[in-house]
Amino acid sequence: MSPSPKSPVLFRLICVRHGETNGNKEYRIQGHMDCPLNDLGKEQARRAGKALSHYKFNRAYCSDLQRTELTARFILENSSMESPPPLVVDPRLKEQNFGWMENMVYADVMKELKKQNISSLADYKFDDGVAEPRSAVINRVVNFFTTLCQSVYDKNRNSACEEASSVELPAMADSTANGEHVQAEELTRENIREEDICETILVVSHGAALRFLYKHMSNNLKCIFPSTLEVYPRNTGFSSFLVRYSPRNYAVLCEEYNTAAHIDDISL
Repeated sequence: MSPSPKSPVLFRLICVRHGETNGNKEYRIQGHMDCPLNDLGKEQARRAGKALSHYKFNRAYCSDLQRTELTARFILENSSMESPPPLVVDPRLKEQNFGWMENMVYADVMKELKKQNISSLADYKFDDGVAEPRSAVINRVVNFFTTLCQSVYDKNRNSACEEASSVELPAMADSTANGEHVQAEELTRENIREEDICETILVVSHGAALRFLYKHMSNNLKCIFPSTLEVYPRNTGFSSFLVRYSPRNYAVLCEEYNTAAHIDDISL
């Protein structure tokens, strides 16, 4: 059944953090460093693909850092789909630039922060002119989400569910992070039918970037999460959301959050 032009569209969004790198293993802050997956990270990604193999992805996106691209490709290659969608690289999904902290072990970063009388990384302003302010990261990941919602709406409002395809998303000047007026509604599982879901979309990104997106969903779009958002997603941990959207009207339901049972026996 096709939605009418004024009806909202309903789609499923699967967000995955990249697999492990040696930087993760050594507790280094990576940010914009382009680190490859290590052997464990590759196995995590393969297992994530199998854990998500019951989904038929219509689109797939990752950041322009290889740890997300490799993770996404392993997921798609290990899915049950005969013809996975092309993988679209979008820089808006990139990790935060941590400036002088990058490639430093977390414990050493904390020692430097204590010299500045800063007790936690969350209290650091990232306003030194080199690092990326949190507000900039929030703006770009929310911009990605906003344009994704609009793209799904434009593609499906007058047609049946789409086959897998490559859809590059334009940048939008306005986003909810910048004060765009939106109306958020609560979405419950009881009023959802699987056959009404027009697309299932894979997004592979980074720990901080995903947390900023999740906080936007929680703070601005009335999405209720089953656990605290202060916990970093595990490597290849995935979260599933149902998103009902028409222009400036959102409803987001978290189906599962930071699921990582597929790596419990191979990760610390």
